Parts: sequence; structure tokens; C-alpha cells
Amino acid sequence: MRPPFIILVANGGVNLKSDPKTISEVFWTDKLRDIKYDAQRDIYLLGTSDGVFYSRSAFSAPLEQFSVEPPISIMGINVFEILENGNYLVGSFSGAYYWNPYTGVVVNYFTGQPVQAESGLSSPFGSFAIAGYSKVAGNEYFFDYDKGLIAKETVPAFDMPQNVKDSFPFPLWNLAQEVHTCRIYSPLIGLFYILIVPLAGISLFFVTITGAWMWLMKRRRQNSDNRQPIT
Repeated sequence: MRPPFIILVANGGVNLKSDPKTISEVFWTDKLRDIKYDAQRDIYLLGTSDGVFYSRSAFSAPLEQFSVEPPISIMGINVFEILENGNYLVGSFSGAYYWNPYTGVVVNYFTGQPVQAESGLSSPFGSFAIAGYSKVAGNEYFFDYDKGLIAKETVPAFDMPQNVKDSFPFPLWNLAQEVHTCRIYSPLIGLFYILIVPLAGISLFFVTITGAWMWLMKRRRQNSDNRQPIT
């Protein structure tokens, strides 16, 4: 499954209630994204693919989920920081957000505008696809999947070294990735390029099924002709 059809199953789940052993073995499989300890509030925070949970006693008690959460991409949390003022910074491919779950405040970290978490199906990518975060000499820098290194402040980030500027501007690895994901067609058809791979897969499936059906029909006709009496 790949976009856009992965959105159809992104919110799905598997019922594990029938087998307690299975629950204990695979409950956290591919769910845990990040874990933090908030010393100020003496709680443990777990970022998962099902939301952000907390525990007050080192996970010996049942985990509880926050009622208000920032938008988080189905691809998971990439940045989860406890800020000096006690609030949280949460970043994913849906963007970067300033979050206080105890007051219900969720603010876009770049614009300062309040936001509400989207419910239901939504795009896994926001205006910023945050893949990483670093704080250097008091300045905050984010690593964006598309834009590269960006600074939260209006100052430029790091200047590209001259030897890199003078090198071949498009590595073969990136070219192979563009071809593999079909993004190479995006200048011609825009975002519709994401439909090429799934439609090609569906077409191949139907070609295989119809081809097998035609072969069976042809074989049946040949057998029927061979069984007719010779006059």
C-alpha cells in the first residue's frame, strides 16, 4: 500500500482481544515512536502511532491518553522535545507544533497560530514535513523532508560549502529515487504522480486475471473442438 490508498487503512487496527498472549507479544510492535520523561511533572510520555500516552509510575499503571493532541502524521513523530517552559515541541511530516496538553493549547510552531487536530482521513504531509530538529547556540533548526535545513528565525541556516555548490547538482541516488517514486513526472502532472504506481499495479492485476481467463476460454474451446466426432 502507498499513497493515496494507504489513507484508507491508516486508521485501521487489528483485534487482539481474543488472545492475551498475542497482546503481550505484539501490542507495541511498530507502534512506539518516542519516549520522554517530564521531570517537572514526574510523568513518562510515550509517542505512538495511536497517539501520545502518559504514565505517572514508570509504566506500572495503565497508560492514559491525552485528550488534546497536535496533528501528527500517520508516518509517526520525528521530533518530541520538552521545552524549558514545560511545554512540548512535536514535529512530524504534518508540521511542527507547540503543545500544552494540560491547558489544551496547540499552536503552529512557525506561524504562532492556534490549530486543531484533524479527525478522520487527512494528508500525511503538511506545509512543513519535519524530519528532525536541533538547537545550536540558542537558534532552532529544523530538517524538512523537501526544503532541507531551515531556521525558525528569519536568519539563514548554514551556508552550503563551496565544494558542494560546485559539485554535480543532482546525485544519481536522488535521480533513482525520483524514478522509483514516479516523482519525475510531477512537473508534467503535478500531485497526480502518486497515482501512477497504484494504477499500474491495479492494471497489472487485471491484465493477469483477464489473461488467465482468456487462456482458459481458449483452452476450453480447443478441447471442445477436439471432442467433436469426425464425419
